[in-house]
Amino acid sequence: MLTTLPRKTAVAAAALGLALTAAPMASAAGKAAAPAPITVNLTVKGSNGVVFSGDIKTTGHNVTTASGGTHKCDSTNNKANPTPGATPTAALDDAAKVKGFTWDATWYAQYDDFFVNRIAKDTGNDSYYWNIAVNGKSTEVGGCQYQLKAGDKVAFTWTAL
Repeated sequence: MLTTLPRKTAVAAAALGLALTAAPMASAAGKAAAPAPITVNLTVKGSNGVVFSGDIKTTGHNVTTASGGTHKCDSTNNKANPTPGATPTAALDDAAKVKGFTWDATWYAQYDDFFVNRIAKDTGNDSYYWNIAVNGKSTEVGGCQYQLKAGDKVAFTWTAL
């Protein structure tokens, strides 16, 4: 009996060690990694010309506006995509931080998305709004729902209704 006790202890210790080693791996496997930033080409064109034009590194992230508050903007909004990624609105937010221009948007909970109502000095009204296009085509979903791919051409354009 004395010779089996150390063996049982060694087996139990080995099993416990394996369990403790596997536990962090299991929890890490169940948790999705944050998406890697991508580079897109962003153009923001207002009533007085170009506000921003160039490449911007971006990923989906929380966005804060004065009118809308803080909300996620990672393309999973309104269940548009199963995994998070970069969005036009997050790219606009990143460009504003880099270039130093301001923008604002209203949050609409029913759409789980922002509606951009001002960039620089141009504020939406009954005659104009900020159109969002990707690769030359207006988006059919909000700017926090559309998932960008590396190299996409994103445009926010001051547009007549």
